[in-house]
Amino acid sequence: MKLIQYYVINRKTFALIPTFDSYGHLFTRVIEGDTSFLVSMSPLQIIEESIIYFGNDYKGARVAAKQALGNIDMPPIKISGSLGIYWFPSMSPSRDECIWFCEDHIDDTIFLSRKKTKIILPLGHEIIMEGSKKHFDLKLHRARDYRKKIETRTTGTSYILHKPHEDVLIIKEHNPNSYQFDQTAQKKKK
Repeated sequence: MKLIQYYVINRKTFALIPTFDSYGHLFTRVIEGDTSFLVSMSPLQIIEESIIYFGNDYKGARVAAKQALGNIDMPPIKISGSLGIYWFPSMSPSRDECIWFCEDHIDDTIFLSRKKTKIILPLGHEIIMEGSKKHFDLKLHRARDYRKKIETRTTGTSYILHKPHEDVLIIKEHNPNSYQFDQTAQKKKK
């Protein structure tokens, strides 16, 4: 399997899986598109470096997620809002066994046993992980909820009201790429 030294998450990255070599060194198996390869970084290092690459930091990303979702453990992380890249951990990110998933690339979750879940990713990738389907689905739901909240905040509808001389100008922004202007003139009361 190909080994690279440095990696930054992109839109085609599906998952980051911790992998140990025969000497106990931690690497990451990256699933990207229809391929996978090894990176000489831990999954958490890749998450941290990717957040920095897109202009934030890991601590700030955690604080922002907790502000939006409440003071939850293991919050999802926004890697890049403009690219729609949101990730979440399978367990505590401080644990070497933690797998990171992109919320946008989870096709299905399948119950295998009380403590094993199969994760179905696009293009035929499958990951069997330790942990219950119920807890995984909750983390996935939180990540999708967080993404929706951030997207609503940054692309939501806004209104501006202006009343010079009793003329009313209303600007309605329905989406970031289109504007609708309505101007209503009111007769002055005598």
